[in-house]
Amino acid sequence: MKSFHRMHAEDKPLGSLSSERLVTWCPTMDLVAYVNNENNIVIHRLSWSKLTNLSEHSEKVSALCWSPDGKMLASGHADGRVMLYDVEMCESVASFLAHSRRITALTWTVCKGKRTSSLVPDRTTRFLPAECGGIEDNKTSSNPKTSSSEGFLDQKSCEMTVLLSGDDSGGLSLHVLGKFCIGSVQMLVQGQDQTRHGVEIKSMSVSDDLSRISVVCCTNGQHAAEKLGEAKKLIIEEHGERVEEGSLYMVVLNSDVLQLNSSQLLQVSSQAWIVEGFVSSLHHSLTSICQSWKQAWDQLSKKLQDLSTCLQQHDSSSNVESELITTIVCGSASPALQAFLVQLKEQGVRRLEKVVDTACVNIQQEAVQKMIPVLESLMFRVGELMGLARWEERFQHIGLREQALESLMKESTQCLHKVSELLTVTRRFQKGYGQFSQWLERMAFRLVNQTGSTTLSGEETLSISRFVEHHLTHNQISGVLQDISTSVISCFDEKRCVNDEVLNAFKAAGHSSLRLTFKVHLERLKDAVEFSFGETQQCISSKIAVDNVIRLSGFTDDKRCLALSSSSGSSDSDEHVFQLIASKQQQDAPAAPSLSLLRIGCIPSRKLVSLSVASLQLTDIFSDTSISDLHFYSPDKVCLLAIGTSKAEEDLRAILSTFELEEVAWTPADALWRTKAADLEGFPFTQQDVCGLQARQIGGVSATKLAVNGKRGIASFLVEDPWRIAIFDMEEDEDEDEEDEDGGGEEDAKDADPSMSIEEESNEVSMDET
Repeated sequence: MKSFHRMHAEDKPLGSLSSERLVTWCPTMDLVAYVNNENNIVIHRLSWSKLTNLSEHSEKVSALCWSPDGKMLASGHADGRVMLYDVEMCESVASFLAHSRRITALTWTVCKGKRTSSLVPDRTTRFLPAECGGIEDNKTSSNPKTSSSEGFLDQKSCEMTVLLSGDDSGGLSLHVLGKFCIGSVQMLVQGQDQTRHGVEIKSMSVSDDLSRISVVCCTNGQHAAEKLGEAKKLIIEEHGERVEEGSLYMVVLNSDVLQLNSSQLLQVSSQAWIVEGFVSSLHHSLTSICQSWKQAWDQLSKKLQDLSTCLQQHDSSSNVESELITTIVCGSASPALQAFLVQLKEQGVRRLEKVVDTACVNIQQEAVQKMIPVLESLMFRVGELMGLARWEERFQHIGLREQALESLMKESTQCLHKVSELLTVTRRFQKGYGQFSQWLERMAFRLVNQTGSTTLSGEETLSISRFVEHHLTHNQISGVLQDISTSVISCFDEKRCVNDEVLNAFKAAGHSSLRLTFKVHLERLKDAVEFSFGETQQCISSKIAVDNVIRLSGFTDDKRCLALSSSSGSSDSDEHVFQLIASKQQQDAPAAPSLSLLRIGCIPSRKLVSLSVASLQLTDIFSDTSISDLHFYSPDKVCLLAIGTSKAEEDLRAILSTFELEEVAWTPADALWRTKAADLEGFPFTQQDVCGLQARQIGGVSATKLAVNGKRGIASFLVEDPWRIAIFDMEEDEDEDEEDEDGGGEEDAKDADPSMSIEEESNEVSMDET
């Protein structure tokens, strides 16, 4: 009987793949995501019906990772950007720049048992109406980029999840709930000559309680730049003669600060994410308002320009304002104005009035229904955070400062005042233009039909004249929204916002009366948000330190095919175990490859760290093969993919296998901790055979890139020329009756005698799709 059930009779086509060959399975649902050569993220169901095609990114995708609950997918990109996708809604919910270099690794973990309800409950939905800031109520927001992300922050059941991202220069960032950055460090290797070298992060893993982070990295052959930004530097000291390119290290970081403050970090992060979402929503509303008003103002300006042209053609010395005011007061139109109105007609006046009125209505709706409720909710949440900041015993450890939040509250209040000013200016313009348009329509009707009255009362004459003089040709709405004085533009270009230093310089130059626009206030608000929560990032980063470093000399071969996992120890201890497994095979060696294993056990409460190693020899079935890829199927089980040729037919073959680690005899290596740097060079590895091996051989294929979902019992690998994917149920074997019909019962004999020819998988009996 063959091991593992092949879930589809034929391999499923992928079309084309990116050079990174990124494939990953969802941990909770039967979904697989991969990146094609067009840089799109494609998600398929197990039945191979396409779920979605995510293409909202422009930079090359360099890493993929699912959230622990399987509802979100994170992608890392060549420019250092991380994007979060809502798989259910098939849309992007967040995009942020996590690094300045190419992202090489992503991992998303959950701290079990840590929820917001364990600390202080969020009271926003209790005191504010639905449209003002309940997390679930924002699903109806006009900005889909933020509404879906807030939907995930149902704080009654929100778990503490941390997304780790690493780049090719040693940068490591930690983001709570996938988006809010709580820490950033830079890993470097320093030689005996004090020269610092950059590293590339290969893999990362986190303990269940977030107290330890293990990182596998290698030197990239580049000297570290003198200026590496504000990230904390973590130095890996190299005690050899020199730092060689490609030197491999395993580093264990102490992140006790995450474990001890996980509840506080979760509550602050969830609030910060929603606050940032509110700011993004305000930007979206501002953009929408500006676009709507610009279209209306452009049409109005064109008509006023046409009137100015008519005045010039009739050799009139009056400008538009004086011509209109004279006509309003005297009641008779000049030849130039008559020609303009005859050309415009009543229909043109009404169309222009409708355009302007619609834009004014849109501005008021956006302000009243969205911007004001969002600002009120933002201020309420900032007030909640200010209350938490006064709880110094719990929240000062993570950098939450009341003074910074007071600045954020001040900027929020300024934005709210600016929205009120916008409403006042818009309503005044809408009312005045309505009166002016009615008068203009009567004038056009009289000129065309030679009937009708254009006489105005004294109050109407005064009101319309004031509107023409102060509002018609002065774009006050744009002035409130985004226009800024020319004297400040140079400062505005150099700085992302007009801060107090710029304002003082502006006033010192003699410009005492400067009214900031809503756009500038919004930029100041965004800066205040970054400043208020930036101290948390600095505080957490400063408390992350290097616990242990192991130089993996001779641990793996040149292919460096390795896998890293983390798990909890026995139920009666608080030990956290990191396991690293790597292929080790001499070049041009016909013997079966071997595997190197490294185990680090951490007990943070007792500050104990144990190190042990082992070496496993694969059976003869793996002769003339090399390990293509391997993954941890579970903490005590490894899934391995090997490729090679058949001795009998010299044909390509692939071997998909699993084996157990429970019976591995580990060799203690704690003596290495006594040296300045643990180095596995020359350390004796006791070789032993693998236990619990299950293997299935597939002939005639060139396989690569293994993807595993141990929780769902699924494994798959890629097949070249053309690209396709083979999917297997790892918990079920092929049916014996079907194999007997196809001669498949010889598989066990093949396992026993590797010299026997391997039957092509294409000759197997077709199986129904699962």
